[in-house]
Amino acid sequence: MLPTNRSCKYYHSSLHNEMKTLNAAVVTAASALSNARIARNEILYKETSSLVDISVDVKTYIKSAFGTSSPQYKQLSRLEFNAVKS
Repeated sequence: MLPTNRSCKYYHSSLHNEMKTLNAAVVTAASALSNARIARNEILYKETSSLVDISVDVKTYIKSAFGTSSPQYKQLSRLEFNAVKS
């Protein structure tokens, strides 16, 4: 049995509305994700006391306080802290 023209129009209209709703949800989620990434980057990299800056300072302090041959420094020396280029 072939679908009628009326049932095809209803199906396409229903599909179109569902796709519009899903697309709006994607746009909202993408916006929230972008805002979360901006906030994360502010904390990690851009503020004057960013986590990357503090981590580098701690690593330098441990190096000067315990020396480069200490187990404390050897543990930290494996960690890399990089600032993101904007």
